[in-house]
Amino acid sequence: MATSIATTATPVLPQSHRHFSAVAAGPTPKPPLAQFPKTQILTTLTATFAAATILTAGFPSLAEPSNYSLYYGTAASAANYGGYGGNSDKKASSEYLAPRDAVLDNLALSDVDLQDLIATAEGVASEERKDESGQVYYEYEIDGVGKHSLIKVTCARNKLYAHFVSAPAAEWNRDRDTLRHLHESFKTVG
Repeated sequence: MATSIATTATPVLPQSHRHFSAVAAGPTPKPPLAQFPKTQILTTLTATFAAATILTAGFPSLAEPSNYSLYYGTAASAANYGGYGGNSDKKASSEYLAPRDAVLDNLALSDVDLQDLIATAEGVASEERKDESGQVYYEYEIDGVGKHSLIKVTCARNKLYAHFVSAPAAEWNRDRDTLRHLHESFKTVG
């Protein structure tokens, strides 16, 4: 008995030469969804929510706090201002403020930003005030282009004290009352 075996040889082609054809036998299957660990999804959602909250919340207003704290600052010695360097006696020096307009001009000599603010200001107002003890203060309000400044200057114990409160126009409009309170609260003690 003779047995015959039939074999068919299929040529092996490189991957780039293989062709496939699809037979329409129903709807094509959907590819599987990407699997992400639950912690990665939760982290991504949390970060997205936090970013959206920060971007839509805006900047905090200075006007919100209802109470203020007292802050005691210090002044540099006269040596830092080109004065006597602290080596003068009380008889050789005196405490006085120059005329109001001259004080603002002299402050601007050492501050280019203040020079520019004054030069482009829509309005500059000045006033002389005395506190309950007779201490003289010069107060200036400069309504500049895009910026608003309040300045208070006095001379005490042979030192010049200058207090500046400045804010861009948008913040000035929003926080005007708080910024004025800061300005008005400045005084020398002792």
